[in-house]
Amino acid sequence: MQFVLVSILVLLTPLWLAFPMRTFRRSIAIANAENIVDALDQFQRQTKNYPDSLEQLVPIYLDRIPSSGIIGIGGYDYENWKCYYDIN
Repeated sequence: MQFVLVSILVLLTPLWLAFPMRTFRRSIAIANAENIVDALDQFQRQTKNYPDSLEQLVPIYLDRIPSSGIIGIGGYDYENWKCYYDIN
């Protein structure tokens, strides 16, 4: 009986911890994206254009391009459409 209880706990503990970790990582990804959006807006206000790549924001608007903070997703995808941009 004790073995069964321990086995159930071992199996359920990762599931119990997964939601808070996913929420924490998501909040990091959102905060990092907000920093990029702020830098893009500053760049656009000063140059009247959006940058061709996120690398153009470094080092004036950002110290570095932040990672998403989500395992398996290294960074953000950016596309300049001249009048607006997409960032994922």
